[in-house]
Amino acid sequence: MTGVTAMDFELPEELKLLKHTVRTFVDRELIPIEMHAMDGPSLRPDVRATSSARRRTCVSGYSTCPRNMVVRG
Repeated sequence: MTGVTAMDFELPEELKLLKHTVRTFVDRELIPIEMHAMDGPSLRPDVRATSSARRRTCVSGYSTCPRNMVVRG
């Protein structure tokens, strides 16, 4: 077959960065607490409070937060 080109499955740089950011967040923030964070189907109140406090800090003062924790918008 002539004129057939191979498909390019390479991710654009923006998606590579997003993939890295999500992987880093999961490794640092979620995996360490996954075994003790749930109380049945719900997040334990102490874990929720810690998570909410960190999120508020990162939203309001993102310059001091790790780049992977910044929430804009």
